[in-house]
Amino acid sequence: EEEPESGCDSGEDESRESYHGSEDEGDGIIETGTHKRKAAASLPKRGIKDFNPDDTAEQSLRLLQAREKWKEAISSVRYQHQKYLCVGTYVASSNNVELTTIKGKHMTTMGHVIKNKTYLSLEEAVYLLDQGALLLYYEGQMNGIPLSLQEAFAIMGRTPHAQEEYLIYSHLRRLGYIVVRHQPKPNPTPTPTSTPTPAPAPAPTPTPTPTS
Repeated sequence: EEEPESGCDSGEDESRESYHGSEDEGDGIIETGTHKRKAAASLPKRGIKDFNPDDTAEQSLRLLQAREKWKEAISSVRYQHQKYLCVGTYVASSNNVELTTIKGKHMTTMGHVIKNKTYLSLEEAVYLLDQGALLLYYEGQMNGIPLSLQEAFAIMGRTPHAQEEYLIYSHLRRLGYIVVRHQPKPNPTPTPTSTPTPAPAPAPTPTPTPTS
């Protein structure tokens, strides 16, 4: 007599099939399938927009259901395996992130190198943190608890217009663009030129005095 399959094993297989992505999915973000968890909620489909409320029970019910679906979708827990995560520290003096561990294909289109060290701008770091591809720590606190997304946004709020720049950056990245900061070319230093010395004026020729 065959024994029934274990519910735990079937759950792991289902989870692995549903959540083990590839490096080509989600901008290189890979979700691990080793955690048994609830299936990710899908975002509700948007239908014809109701421009004016009609105060009907049907409309109120549809709005309530849509809000609940959105809430469930954005509150679902995401799991990433640590071997796929970049690790970096926030350097307050330069307001950027120094990467100590680089994983994935992100650095082909992100970051910049200074003296053999790879750095991320603040919007790049928060974008990777939001995607679940970065463990971010304060400088000198690598053994502590990594920063949350809310804490990273709070750090970003200290710099004027940084949050607006992040919204633009993340939107363009999700559309598939490669976004880099504009680096203005330095003004060329004018080459000193010697001022030509004017030639001395010729000496006046004496006029001979007529004799009688």
